[in-house]
Amino acid sequence: MHHPEKEALTKYPQGKNVRDELTGVSEFFSVRERFDVCEPVEFYKNQILEAFPFLINIQQCPYDVMYMESEVMLTSIDNLNKKGIPAYPVHDCLLVKLSDKDSAVEELIQSQIRHLGKIIHMDCSYFNEEGNKIEEPITQELTTDKAFQATFKRNTKFDWAIDENLELIEDY
Repeated sequence: MHHPEKEALTKYPQGKNVRDELTGVSEFFSVRERFDVCEPVEFYKNQILEAFPFLINIQQCPYDVMYMESEVMLTSIDNLNKKGIPAYPVHDCLLVKLSDKDSAVEELIQSQIRHLGKIIHMDCSYFNEEGNKIEEPITQELTTDKAFQATFKRNTKFDWAIDENLELIEDY
């Protein structure tokens, strides 16, 4: 098992057995076969780090990325709610009415600029009236310059004092 907090990923996981739901037959698939991956891990890793250079030092602060994403989402949700637009987080997405899409995109862009200093790639997915999934890329040019400086700061508006000592109170 790979432990990212201790070592960098240098090779793909072996794979796993996948059971066919109809026949019950189990077949082993390697990660490379399953996802049609032909290049070594380093190839993809280098592309990711070139596009997102702030990830280079991720080993020093692995939880910062999750916190930064949370701040982007919370700021966007808060600003949308102030405009009377309900928005719900779903993993790394915002769920809004299709009619509020443009407002949600704008809030996400502004929040990314505020917290990250850059805009990351986004897309919008929804089902049309016929039930077909529509995916609209919201493309933003990615730069790979070395001048990236995240402007991320802890937002005291959403500071829940998690650094303070807490006492557990139990009701018997």
